[in-house]
Amino acid sequence: MAKYTLSRKHADKFRLYELSVQDPTFEVDFAVRQYRQRRRRRPLVLREDFWGTASNSCQWVKEHRDARAIALAL
Repeated sequence: MAKYTLSRKHADKFRLYELSVQDPTFEVDFAVRQYRQRRRRRPLVLREDFWGTASNSCQWVKEHRDARAIALAL
């Protein structure tokens, strides 16, 4: 495999943002736990404003076959 050197020229700003700011697995698990504590059922719809890379929405629909996500770039 070729060696990959991170540089400004080769950097993907969205990937770097995901790596430094977001942890979609944690965020989705946290949202599900909080919703279940309050509503006693699993949430199925996620609305993600300012979605950027939509990684939370992607993780959301992976978690449950009936889950839906709406990602808006406001």
